[in-house]
Amino acid sequence: MEKLLTIIDGPRLTLCNFVRKQIKNKSKKRVAIHCNSYSKIGVDDRKGMLTISWFIESNSAGVPFKFQVEVEGLFKMKRKVTKKEIIEAAKMEAGSLLFVALRDIVSDLTRKAQVHPLFLSYPDFASLKGVEKESGSVLTKKTKSLE
Repeated sequence: MEKLLTIIDGPRLTLCNFVRKQIKNKSKKRVAIHCNSYSKIGVDDRKGMLTISWFIESNSAGVPFKFQVEVEGLFKMKRKVTKKEIIEAAKMEAGSLLFVALRDIVSDLTRKAQVHPLFLSYPDFASLKGVEKESGSVLTKKTKSLE
């Protein structure tokens, strides 16, 4: 498959909310951390540029933290592409690059909060769903990682 995107700037952190919580049950068992994530794609056809951001948040009770993190990258399209090609390139090319940055940030935040580092599970980028929203194209996926 032909590469359609080249990263110009980023990935950069655009949102970071991390809260450490006190919990009563300090079990030594592995805990499933449920996360919601989505990606936003902004297109500037005149310049052949894409701004792609990936947001992830935890939504699990009974864990000692809650987080919301978003990273963003600026990409140049190598040629004129269709909307379908943009969504596929965002999933396969930009998604993996941005997710690595998200994963590193979340593991670093949890480690600095003096809890076991959380290493997010890699999603199957090919299975992400492209969804049209009012604000533009979005990639969505519910994931589960183990602490």
